[in-house]
Amino acid sequence: MQVFNIEVYDSNLNCIYYDNIDRVSYEFDYLSMKENKITIDLNEIITKGNYIRITNDIYNYFGVITTIDKSENQMVIGYKPFTFLFASNCIFDTSKQGTSQVLETYIKQQIENNYKNNSDTLQNIAILGTITTTSSTTNWGFNIKSDKEGMNRALISLYDVLLTRAFNKYGIVVNVIPDFANRVVNLEIGKVDTSDLYIEAELPNILSKNIVIRDANDDLNKAVMVNTTNYSQTINYYLHPDRTYNTTNSNRITPVVSEYVGVDIEEGKTFSQCAEEQATNTFGTIEYSNLIELEVLNDDTLVKPLEIQIGQKVNVLYKGVIYPSILSGFNRDLTTLLTFGSIRLDLTKLIKTGGIIWT
Repeated sequence: MQVFNIEVYDSNLNCIYYDNIDRVSYEFDYLSMKENKITIDLNEIITKGNYIRITNDIYNYFGVITTIDKSENQMVIGYKPFTFLFASNCIFDTSKQGTSQVLETYIKQQIENNYKNNSDTLQNIAILGTITTTSSTTNWGFNIKSDKEGMNRALISLYDVLLTRAFNKYGIVVNVIPDFANRVVNLEIGKVDTSDLYIEAELPNILSKNIVIRDANDDLNKAVMVNTTNYSQTINYYLHPDRTYNTTNSNRITPVVSEYVGVDIEEGKTFSQCAEEQATNTFGTIEYSNLIELEVLNDDTLVKPLEIQIGQKVNVLYKGVIYPSILSGFNRDLTTLLTFGSIRLDLTKLIKTGGIIWT
């Protein structure tokens, strides 16, 4: 068993503590701020807000210390991913939705405005380095409405709303890259630029599996967009078997599951523009409306769990059917549990509503 190195850093990324431990369990979920914990010898110099790095020859984890529980000779340190620092409110410009504004650039601007170039210098993250974008997503929308009519502004959580919805709907990831030599943490914002990965869930290298699939035939597959200013203007959107959606009335999923969807007209936009945005909100995440958990050995040569990136698209083959999904988290100890899908489901509720569950 390889020893893990424990390093703790201050707000300027100066190392203030070093130790090692025999074993580390680590869980990461892009959609939920999981707190991991380790136990070390008592040291009064370590405080909440310090950064922590846990490494060995294979693994490299980095985060911010969020809790400390001290006893007579030991302390339990709780830490969350670096992006935990972005879990505060920001002012969101609702007029940017459905335009040529690049979503990745808008996320970059929000992070810079709040944590790098803030007029309150004490709120800035001292070690936040360069922020680059690696993809361009336009004509996006989250159906976020202005807090006050005509103001085009809404107060939202930067992480829990903007970053997680960008991941859920468009596969956009904020990737944290610590640079200890230069004492900065750089960010890359964009989609994972790799070819889709294929995983056969019934091969013997899969130690355990939990697969929850929503039956597309039971989901909404036709949305009638209604202009709420007059209720007489409508546009129909149809979901197709390949998970695309548009106004083309052919190659559709049946039986028809239809719903009227109200569309409020934003200032400066047409009904068709707002309807397109609402269609994205209605159908945009259905491609990954599943929960797939696969357990493999850490050194598995087929799945290669240490190489799969958060946000990477995968095609899981199970019982003769291919389910498209996306890596959204993992839990690693003596084995690795990979979590695919952009939702977390209440299994009891899903059983009542017709989901398909395999374990």
